[in-house]
Amino acid sequence: MRNKWVNIFLLVLVLTGCGHNGPTDDGGTSITGIQGTISNLQGNPIDSVSIVVKYFFNPPLDTVYYGSKALTLRKIRDFIYPIKRDTFPPPVPTSDTLYQNYPNPFMEQTPIKYALKYNSYMIIKFFNFQEQIIRKFEGDKQPGYYILCWDGKDSLGIPLGSGLYYYQLKVERDSECVFEDIKDMFLYTNDAQDPPNTISDSNGFYSVLYMPIGCVICQTDFDGDILGEITVTDSIDVIVSKDSYKIIQKKVKLTKNTITTVNILMEAE
Repeated sequence: MRNKWVNIFLLVLVLTGCGHNGPTDDGGTSITGIQGTISNLQGNPIDSVSIVVKYFFNPPLDTVYYGSKALTLRKIRDFIYPIKRDTFPPPVPTSDTLYQNYPNPFMEQTPIKYALKYNSYMIIKFFNFQEQIIRKFEGDKQPGYYILCWDGKDSLGIPLGSGLYYYQLKVERDSECVFEDIKDMFLYTNDAQDPPNTISDSNGFYSVLYMPIGCVICQTDFDGDILGEITVTDSIDVIVSKDSYKIIQKKVKLTKNTITTVNILMEAE
């Protein structure tokens, strides 16, 4: 039997339209993704190619905001934003709360803010679209407001690729769970130097599955203010790169619940 947090996770996915059910009984699939082979111009497979997926949003996500200052997504890397240390009234929280991360979508790192009403044992888990736990933080905390900064890496310190991720706060007192909440966030990468979504194997084969096409996320700015909802569109860019080869960027239009074949030819430099 699935435990309570998994049930909450599934409820969140149903409400936001981002759920997936795995392979269907009729031989079809409810997985959205891409797969294919990467070869050179002579038709020989190329292994160890980095595949980065760039997503697009509706309304278009051209800029993010830090106060009154608009920044293009390309310039975020050069802007080290401070983690906002809010002053919360009242000084002691009136309830256990998990806040939406900011900015969202984000690059590099994002603050996760939460509040604890009493002395508690807190557990924060990060997991991907396949419900796999990728990072976990836990420990005893006193009443108050806290900020945990997540750097977009898994438990081994490996940077994660662009896509939809979830974070969950679980609060325990006297060994009993008294609070749980889950929110989504979008890690956004957009060039070949970013962490790849996958690497081609020795046969040149690759696949990027469980793509969050059609998912709705809450957009926030650098100050944590909510800007509204945005939807992940069905158009993506597939960017492939490897030393000694020219970088290829290919536009692809996806069909939800379908695995689209995208074969790529790379030219040596």
